[in-house]
Amino acid sequence: MTRSASVCATPSRLGWSARQARPSACSTSGSNASRTGRSSSGRKSRRETGAGSCGRWKATGVLPLKPQAAVAAFGRRIAKNGIVVTDSGQNTELAARHVDLGADHMFAVSGALASMASGLPYAIAAGIAMPDRPVYAVVGDGGFAMQLGEFATAVGYRIPLKLLVIRNDMLNQIAWEQMMFLGNPQFACELPPIDFAAAAEAMGGRGFTVRSFGELDGIMDQAFAVDGPVVIQALVDRYEPLMPPKMPADYARNFRAALPETPGHEKIEENLRNSSVGRKVTDEEPQPPHEAAPDENTGELPGIP
Repeated sequence: MTRSASVCATPSRLGWSARQARPSACSTSGSNASRTGRSSSGRKSRRETGAGSCGRWKATGVLPLKPQAAVAAFGRRIAKNGIVVTDSGQNTELAARHVDLGADHMFAVSGALASMASGLPYAIAAGIAMPDRPVYAVVGDGGFAMQLGEFATAVGYRIPLKLLVIRNDMLNQIAWEQMMFLGNPQFACELPPIDFAAAAEAMGGRGFTVRSFGELDGIMDQAFAVDGPVVIQALVDRYEPLMPPKMPADYARNFRAALPETPGHEKIEENLRNSSVGRKVTDEEPQPPHEAAPDENTGELPGIP
């Protein structure tokens, strides 16, 4: 089987916004009102919408930490000449939405193959090929667990790696695909908990754990001050829905049908009530799951044209 990776020095070619590094819309201190604005049509800009989401993350209390906040805090600390990689899963979506790439960044992702466990090997390869550039990885706990032992390779080569693990003890991309693509309740996506920070320390690296929004900046600063390979595990809310910016009608129907029988649906519903996209999905009357005609899609995955 042939496998490939998308590696590009021009992020815009991969659909990323190639712009000069600047503060994220989400900041844990100060107001961003002066940097936000509305489009000529009067609708909220992407940056203004992001700032509003940040307020929701802060207002949810000490626990649970939202994954968006963890990725945004990580992204703000990436050096201008950094190499950024992601694994495949919801971590990819989080990085795409909350990490700003500049013209001097490089980026690697599995692309259309969507191969899990690719993030750490990409990071190691980048660090060996370009040892004068810092490397940053955003991965999920499912993919990272599959290649966890290779962190010892990063330690052995002293890769200047900062690796953020979105730890929710779930294969969350699969869980949401089950609900939105298929209209099925989430099933068998739970993962056994792994202390990735302790594992990093056991392999000779450094490990940090962030559990709440209040400690996010302090722990990130400590981790980024360390030389050599570092793992930062963010213990995040597994029930946080990562909705597409525009929900297709068949996805919404499937989701509404699947939600009542999904484990933890009460917590998902609570999060949806705090989300503008979530409210639009749940406010409509539930309908039966969408059955795609055989010739409507490619047949590889329902809902994917």
